[in-house]
Amino acid sequence: DATMRRKRAEAARRGEVARRVLAGRRFAALTHGYFIWLSLPEPWRGADFERAAGLRGVVVIAGDSFAVGQTPAPAAVRVSLSAARSRQELERGLGILAELLDEAPRPGRAIV
Repeated sequence: DATMRRKRAEAARRGEVARRVLAGRRFAALTHGYFIWLSLPEPWRGADFERAAGLRGVVVIAGDSFAVGQTPAPAAVRVSLSAARSRQELERGLGILAELLDEAPRPGRAIV
């Protein structure tokens, strides 16, 4: 019980970090959750944002990876709040994502 309470308390504190760093941005989260769904503004696509974040050292998973069957994928990425080794590391990573949301995606490879 004590371990579960500590884990929930840490998840809540990390959620507070996310709410503060991502203030003004759209995302869905549970109060004691271990991840958030960060909504992507136009013209971002999940795979492009995932790649761009990875190039900056932040791993996120595009919503496409969670789509089942013909269900449309959410225009979002899944962000783990528990993977960072510390709240400071989490804050840095979320800050990178917040900055990235304000940028336009760089063109990828063209198919002709």
